[in-house]
Amino acid sequence: MRRRSALATFAATGLWALRPQRLAAQGAPLPKIRVAAIESDALTPLFYAMRNGLFQKAGLDVEFVSTNNGTAATTAVLAGTYELSYPSIVTTMNAHLRDVPLVLVAPGGVYTPKNPFGLLQVAADSPIKTAADLNGKVIGVLALNSFSGLVVSAWVDKNGGDSRTLKYVEIPFAVTEAALVEHRIDCSMMLEPMLTSSLSSGTTRTLGDAFSAIANTFMFAAYVGRPDWASQNADTVHKFLRVLSAVTADTNAHPTETAALMADVTKIPLPIMQKMRRVVNATTLEPSLVQPLIDAAAKYHMITRSFPAKEFFWNDTGK
Repeated sequence: MRRRSALATFAATGLWALRPQRLAAQGAPLPKIRVAAIESDALTPLFYAMRNGLFQKAGLDVEFVSTNNGTAATTAVLAGTYELSYPSIVTTMNAHLRDVPLVLVAPGGVYTPKNPFGLLQVAADSPIKTAADLNGKVIGVLALNSFSGLVVSAWVDKNGGDSRTLKYVEIPFAVTEAALVEHRIDCSMMLEPMLTSSLSSGTTRTLGDAFSAIANTFMFAAYVGRPDWASQNADTVHKFLRVLSAVTADTNAHPTETAALMADVTKIPLPIMQKMRRVVNATTLEPSLVQPLIDAAAKYHMITRSFPAKEFFWNDTGK
């Protein structure tokens, strides 16, 4: 008899850290949570729980809504169209400081030095060898004043260069490799799955792990919602958190067993998904995982001031 995989057993037996939950009476609708986001590997725990009916077993109806960008998703959450979105934490920081009613409700992707899913890349034939060599050079970023620009600036300054001299230009991630190879830009952050593909083909080489300049480990994205909705639906939110936390612990430990699932979700070819660095997710919201990013964003004037991370965490005393 073929041995079940750890995740298959997990799904089949319901061995997650949940108290037994009664499902709604037959025919009655379950509490609904619509998560609006871009399909990405960082959402592996969410999709695994959805595909295996773990939210439903906990008494929830969780639906994923595909969006073109995080800003549109978060705007829809503010309008009440959806319950949660999954933006960059930097975006949520700015909203918080403008008194926009958004809070971090559930943890998301974290950077760890063992799992750099993005690296600072230059063309294979580039003469650039050090951070100081980047002084005055053109850096490609997805958007100006964005998370990718923040980590590059922090890394350059930490390693002997001067971020004030950098010339940032917007460029889609999809054409980053071509822009580097054709020397239209000098350097850029390259994320998975493009990173693994580029390194395998030898078209670019790694200058450094720019994420590490923020902190040894930090959270870069989270599930975000309106505080009034979260507080009015506290029991629903706690069920969501318990399922997500337990599933995350298991998917973090068994990335190879979710490769086929996420290849289907993201449309990344399975052979690449199996080779690339997979995103690790936090199991709980911890201020210590978010504070370094807040402080760095304030230092580089991406936000007007620093503030305690707990200020924009959903605050509820329920269990």
